[in-house]
Amino acid sequence: MKAKAYILINVGAGKLKWKWIYNQLRKVKNIISIDPVTGSFDFIAVIEDENFNEVWQTVLDELQAIDGITGTVTCNVISIKL
Repeated sequence: MKAKAYILINVGAGKLKWKWIYNQLRKVKNIISIDPVTGSFDFIAVIEDENFNEVWQTVLDELQAIDGITGTVTCNVISIKL
């Protein structure tokens, strides 16, 4: 089973920058969806990869390297038996 995480993303102010960041996020290979949202965050991205270490590397190496992203919160999806 692949590792999956929701990445809550904050970006700096400015509508033009916001569109550019969205387009940069679309280029990240492991992101399976990106949604702009209201509230405390600007985007929520879903990443899937082989394991959580790979998810973490994608966040560090690719997402946080995008100019204008001011912060991320990673929420790993876990499997529990109820």
